[in-house]
Amino acid sequence: MVNLRSRILVPTTLIVLAVLLATASVLNRQVEYTIAEQALGQRRYIQRLFQAKLAEHAEKMTATLLTLQRNPTIVQALARQDAESLFELSLSLYEQLRSRDFLESFAYLNSDKETVLRVENPKSTQFVVEKVTTRVAARSGKIAQGLEFGGLAKLHLWTVAPWREKELLIGYVEFGASVDQILLRLARLLDPTL
Repeated sequence: MVNLRSRILVPTTLIVLAVLLATASVLNRQVEYTIAEQALGQRRYIQRLFQAKLAEHAEKMTATLLTLQRNPTIVQALARQDAESLFELSLSLYEQLRSRDFLESFAYLNSDKETVLRVENPKSTQFVVEKVTTRVAARSGKIAQGLEFGGLAKLHLWTVAPWREKELLIGYVEFGASVDQILLRLARLLDPTL
C-alpha cells in the first residue's frame, strides 16, 4: 500500500500540481496581457480625447480672433497702438473667455511684435514677444497655433493672428489658454466625481 502510494499517487499528484501551476501561469500572463491591452487602449482614447479638446479650443480661439478682426474700432485702436482704447474694447470679452474657455492671456502686439497691451495685465511693461507661435504667424502671415510654455512655466495653447489693414501689417493679437485647465476639464469629463 505504501509502495503503491509512492509509485502512483506521489507522481500523479506532482503532475497534477505541475499542470495546475502551468495553467495558473498561463492564465496570469493572459490576465496581465489583457490588462496591458486595456490600459493601452484607454491611453490612446485619452490621447485622442485630449487632442480633440485642444483642437476644439484652438477653433474657438481662431473664431474669436477672426471676429475681433472684423471690428473696425479695434482695428483702428491697434493701428494707433492705443492701449487704453484696446483695453476698454476688450476687457469684457477677456472676462467671458477667461471664465468659459480658460483664456489666461490676451494681448495685442504691434508689427514689431512688441506688446501694446496685455488685457489680463494692462500695466505690464512693453516687451518683444519671442514665442515660436508668434514667429510662425509673422513668417506665414496666417493664424498660427501651438503648445508653448507661458508665464510661470505653465503650458499654454497659443493662437496668434496677424492683423492687416489694407494689406499693411498693423500688429498681432494672441490668445493663450491654460492646458492644465483643459486637462482638468477632460478629467472631469472622464470622471465626474473630480
